[in-house]
Amino acid sequence: MMPSDRDDFQAILNLLECEICNRPTSPPIVMCEIGHHICHVCRPNMQTCHTCRSDITQLRNDFAEFVSNLIMCTCRYSKYGCREQVNHDQRSQHEDVCPYLPIECLAGKGEKQVSKCGWKGMKSELLEHVRSVHGAEMIRLGQAVEGIECGGFDRTSVKVTLVCAVGDLFWLTAKNDMENNTRLEVVQYIGSKRKAEQFQYKHELTSLDGNTVISFLSSTINCFEDIGTVLDSNLCLHIDINFFKKLFVDINKHVPWYKLTIQKATN
Repeated sequence: MMPSDRDDFQAILNLLECEICNRPTSPPIVMCEIGHHICHVCRPNMQTCHTCRSDITQLRNDFAEFVSNLIMCTCRYSKYGCREQVNHDQRSQHEDVCPYLPIECLAGKGEKQVSKCGWKGMKSELLEHVRSVHGAEMIRLGQAVEGIECGGFDRTSVKVTLVCAVGDLFWLTAKNDMENNTRLEVVQYIGSKRKAEQFQYKHELTSLDGNTVISFLSSTINCFEDIGTVLDSNLCLHIDINFFKKLFVDINKHVPWYKLTIQKATN
């Protein structure tokens, strides 16, 4: 592409910027009464145009949508090796599943938090990395995880395991928080926030005597969310640790009637 062509291309991109967030728009693109266009992401939060204060209509800007679909963009992960070129409408869908999405390894054990090994790479390389560096015991295969070792209860401890289920990868974080007397568990999808919303996980714990059953269902959270914030949220399993030990943990610190299922979310 010649310098003048690049300038023309950039000028077109600038014209396609949303008047609100200043990002390239993609269909559906609506207009205000004067003709300024607003992207579909910003539209639900706006009553009047940010530029001229006129009302925002439901009219679509057909020309802007047509041009937007013609412009090909590189993936945001091109610096990591992706050579895919897609239009604006397809870009977010591609980036959700791009194999070059950079992933940080979170696997391991620790007190209060896991000491990260420092590995970063492609998602497609993660399973082999965990197997070779952290060991097979840090990997659970299959849609359901059944029967777990829960660790000691003399001090706070955290364990992060890689789970391979429904053709994808997830982190399972389990924490014995002795300071707050709580057992916490959460499943994080290894990938984008948009894709994480497509999965859910379910905990089922049956007591040793079979008389008590606990069930917890939640959507998965993406792996880029801060784990401390996640563990404080209602998207995480919380159990009183004394209750947990008394009803579900055997003398070998094993939870025999534990089941974690990961599945695609149902609408």
